[in-house]
Amino acid sequence: MQIYFIAISALIAAFVASFVFTPSVIRFAKSQGISDKPDGRHPKDSIKLRFGGTAIFIAFVLVIVLFAPKSPLRTALIAGGFIAAAIGALDDIKGLKPYIKLSLLTLAAIVPVYLGIRIEWITVFGKVIVFGNWSIPVTIIWILVLTNAMNLIDGLDGLASGISVISSLTLTITAFIMGQTDMAVIAVCLCGACLGFIPFNIYPAKITLGDTGALFIGYIFAVLSIDGLFKVSTAVSYLIPAVLFSLPLSDIIISALRRSRKGGKITIGDRGHLHYRLADSGLGTVKTVSLFHILTLLNSIGAILIALGLTIPGICAVMVCGIIVIFLYRYGLKHNKNKTEEGAVTSGE
Repeated sequence: MQIYFIAISALIAAFVASFVFTPSVIRFAKSQGISDKPDGRHPKDSIKLRFGGTAIFIAFVLVIVLFAPKSPLRTALIAGGFIAAAIGALDDIKGLKPYIKLSLLTLAAIVPVYLGIRIEWITVFGKVIVFGNWSIPVTIIWILVLTNAMNLIDGLDGLASGISVISSLTLTITAFIMGQTDMAVIAVCLCGACLGFIPFNIYPAKITLGDTGALFIGYIFAVLSIDGLFKVSTAVSYLIPAVLFSLPLSDIIISALRRSRKGGKITIGDRGHLHYRLADSGLGTVKTVSLFHILTLLNSIGAILIALGLTIPGICAVMVCGIIVIFLYRYGLKHNKNKTEEGAVTSGE
């Protein structure tokens, strides 16, 4: 029972810290003019303050120092998380070239590898695949992909922060189920920090996560999943992060393929992401964000079922989510195409 009391205390402390720090971050962002730049993703009438993830970073670090035991995992999260947040802050304030940002994020990804936190093996159809020396690049790639996936999905008010609350709470539950109590306490700290930020981030948002928060949160998810799930002896444990984060991961894969097919650079942002397509199709921000949160909950149910040993029902849950995503993508594509054709006709008239 003591560990549950610690987890609840950490959740409350992280929530309060984030809720208290965020107004100060808002004032700082206003004074420094840290906001979105008008581009293909951010029209002039939807410019928001950035840099909000700073409050989450501060709250998270303070609370895990108080509640989580000292370990290589805690060190990796603080040191690597600081690098990820600092890179995001530089991008929010100054703007960084994509290749520079990726190179710097690689440094953050090396931190857990140096501390022995690596993806060393997975099981596929009952066969154990041991990576050996390949565990280093595999781990770095996983961290970079998931970190950037969370960054790309941070496009609408309350979207990424809500997904982060649901996902971190799910990691807490699965960690307790699988006996990973240290991971559970750390995950619940992230949940509380994101929860305290949400009142300032829901539509219409006073401030967004910015790259500071999105990169930091994605990094924490990536490292937590490696140390807490990929290392568990249960054969299907690696499916949990794959299922839980399938929504942002599928978005980054689809976006890369879409941009490559069109001959564009995969590092250049646009409004082709599913959440933008749905919002622009007429659903609007609130309905689109709510829909994504429901899909994340569905994936979370799948992850929890897998943690309980109910692998088939868990995979079925994520498959249902995948089918819905495909339908929504086609829906958004069709409606945006119709709007484009209508606009072309109007211009011709």
